[in-house]
Amino acid sequence: MKFSDYAYEVIWKRRKEQGYYEYYEVEKNFYKVIDTLGEFDRNDLIVKIDLQVMNKCGSWGEVDSACNAIRIKASQYFLGRKSKYEKLPFVRAIEEKERKRGVIKNHAHILIRLKAIKQIYSNDAVVDIINKICYDLDEVNSKSRKSKKPPVKVRLFPYWEDTDKELGGAIEYICKTSTKTYNPLIEGLYPN
Repeated sequence: MKFSDYAYEVIWKRRKEQGYYEYYEVEKNFYKVIDTLGEFDRNDLIVKIDLQVMNKCGSWGEVDSACNAIRIKASQYFLGRKSKYEKLPFVRAIEEKERKRGVIKNHAHILIRLKAIKQIYSNDAVVDIINKICYDLDEVNSKSRKSKKPPVKVRLFPYWEDTDKELGGAIEYICKTSTKTYNPLIEGLYPN
């Protein structure tokens, strides 16, 4: 999988939205994410989670804590007893977003590879399980689950070199704010 196949289509869009796009830093993190998630396997799934926390829990530490809890609970659910010794490959990026009245709030983008899980689940079942794990956290507002912009968005796709560019696009998206001075993946790479 080559980074250039995904980046050239979005460089100008990202520069317009963010005001910057440091190609080489994003590329470096793109390959770090692929190394962290491991070798491609057509039978494995990637779960992409976009996570917004409640207003009172918008600090970096609280978002990081919520991400770690998702990793541990997802590993316990999908791996069973094996989760004591190994966890699911997991990558998270925490980004800042300025809200109304100059308030800065953090949110997270998470990729979890469902690798060697204890049983086979349908895609709908995986989405339901991940939603339940996320909405059970204290940092996530479960009351706004049915709103226009829910705090948790979950997508699934195969962990394979894709032809429709879903996987590469998702990896590029979580790396998009990488610069020489800011790495959204810092301490967010967990191979297993």
